[in-house]
Amino acid sequence: MLSRRGNTMQMSYEEGERLLSLAEIDDVPLLKGAQFELAHGDEPSEGAKFIVQEAMKEDSRPLFVCFLGGITDLAAAYKIEPRIAQKLTAVWIGGGSYPAGNPEFNLCQDIDAANLVFQSDIPLWQVPQDVYRTMEVSFSELALHVAPCGKLGKYLFEELVETSQTIIGTEKDRFPETWVLGDNPTVSVLLEWGQHYFDEVPAPRVNADGTYSEGANKARTIRVYRSVNVGLTFRDLFAKLALCYKP
Repeated sequence: MLSRRGNTMQMSYEEGERLLSLAEIDDVPLLKGAQFELAHGDEPSEGAKFIVQEAMKEDSRPLFVCFLGGITDLAAAYKIEPRIAQKLTAVWIGGGSYPAGNPEFNLCQDIDAANLVFQSDIPLWQVPQDVYRTMEVSFSELALHVAPCGKLGKYLFEELVETSQTIIGTEKDRFPETWVLGDNPTVSVLLEWGQHYFDEVPAPRVNADGTYSEGANKARTIRVYRSVNVGLTFRDLFAKLALCYKP
């Protein structure tokens, strides 16, 4: 999105192109999401229109729509066609820890959009900050299980090493031993159908500072995860990379 944080939508789109090329995937559509916050009043993005298109298809299979950043495109899709709420389940990595909340990055990308989704009737599974931050993995594991997996694995590992050196190494004159892959609970919650690491809670209202207060609709509840299976998620990631890309 284009905000005080920079043009993150375009950066994400270009990274998506690079990853699909490295993964040798040519049958997955890559679309642009919202460039501005919902309140800006833009024409709905390609991504928002695609959500509506997929949700309104006649298909008996469940549809999960996953968000690893701001939730603007879901809010925009709901404004286009509120009936999508009966057609999909949204999984969102974002929001501060419960019960108080805090100014978490993904949430603060578009607080208005988050409030619209929280107070809608869209089935929502939220993985808040204290939970997604448990997805910690060592660089030794990544060097062993990710780096050898073709061009894609090599790129992912080297990019993460470079990022960690830029963010941490230059500040503390050391190389970190671990990193948090905080978007991976998107996979965690879809892998484990039989587990119940979540609570159904009243949907909050998000204040301007990212904290939570009581929502206007007390009957509206959302699923909030209190933990995810970290070990299973990483084992699944390593196995799939090896099966697809390791010689």
